Amino acid sequence: MDRSIYEEACAVSRAPSRLDSAPGPSSAPGLIGTSKDLSESSQISGQEVQISSETPPADVTSGHTAEVRVRGPGQSGVLTSAMLQAMPVLTTTVLNCCLLGTVIFLAATVSDLRLSVSQLDKKISADLTDLSLTVSQLDQKTRADLLDLAQSVSQLDRKTSTDHTIVSAQPSQALGSAEDLPEILGDEATISTLLPATCPDGYMKYREVCYRAFDTYKTFSESVETCRADGGTLAMPRDPGINAFLYSLTTTLGSNDDFWFGLHDHRHEGKWKWMDDTVLATGNFSAWAADQPNSFTGEEDCASLHTGWYDHDCQMEEGFICQVRP
Repeated sequence: MDRSIYEEACAVSRAPSRLDSAPGPSSAPGLIGTSKDLSESSQISGQEVQISSETPPADVTSGHTAEVRVRGPGQSGVLTSAMLQAMPVLTTTVLNCCLLGTVIFLAATVSDLRLSVSQLDKKISADLTDLSLTVSQLDQKTRADLLDLAQSVSQLDRKTSTDHTIVSAQPSQALGSAEDLPEILGDEATISTLLPATCPDGYMKYREVCYRAFDTYKTFSESVETCRADGGTLAMPRDPGINAFLYSLTTTLGSNDDFWFGLHDHRHEGKWKWMDDTVLATGNFSAWAADQPNSFTGEEDCASLHTGWYDHDCQMEEGFICQVRP
């Protein structure tokens, strides 16, 4: 081997670990390889030779060479330490994002809750308004009913007072003639000792006497027998109060027919007597309708009650009204 070639090879093997690009005429152009060749094949003193990514390859024409940098084994440790220092910051950022999301969720939930409470409050207010209106209407209806009841009681009181006034002003009309009074009182005393203290079934009490209207149709004599079987007789309306009460009994039945009561002129035409044989005198109370009694058929000897008193044939079948003493 030529000695000059050997020396050149030794010079290359003793080259420094870092080659700085520097122009000069003494540089041998054939001795410095490209950066690619250095990175792939050269290792100096156990260190890896790297070419800076920011420095372009050597410009051969201008006499410059690429910068070669050596990375030691402790450089990866520095990178790991930097990452550990960045971890708390990253963790804090993530936690802040989670906290912000939680706050937003809670704010939306509270907003919905407030809306629901507002709607519920409006509904309760509407319900209370409806309840107040209903109570007001009920109160008005109750007041109207109480007013009607008061008026009805007042009218009934005036009617009762009027009836008592008529009876007090005309005692002879209520009881018959003076000569008949002892006989009437005697009969009433006898009846009161025989009858029970309360009215029989179906009878209604008026002025200590029980009355009942029957809507079964019978002749006058058959009606008398039915009343006698109940312990009484046909009713005798001797005053306006009793007469009005008897008429109310007939209208309660919903009937528009005539009803027999205890007045007749069997024995003497035109001389009307009650069932207790007392005479209906000229000055006594009577409620004959217009043109009554008229004995239209010549056999109309019994009295019946409709809107007024009428004389009818005793063999006709009519309803009837009984009276008994309790």
